[in-house]
Amino acid sequence: MVFRVLWIVGAALLVLAGLAMTVLPGPAIVVIPTGLVMLGAASKTIRAWLRRGARRLRTTVSASRGRKSDSPGSAGLPG
Repeated sequence: MVFRVLWIVGAALLVLAGLAMTVLPGPAIVVIPTGLVMLGAASKTIRAWLRRGARRLRTTVSASRGRKSDSPGSAGLPG
């Protein structure tokens, strides 16, 4: 029980440190996913949230790849 609580606290601190590294110097792109994987390993509920978020991210990325990046509408300009 104590190990699990320490694991979750450590994972949450990693995620928070990674978020801070988005504006401060540091490897946020490595630290945030590491903390999220640790959180997912600790709880089935968090793992389900992460899977749902990954699914949404994949659909958003695939939808944005379907758009042409050189079209005037993509820059927020009227087409």
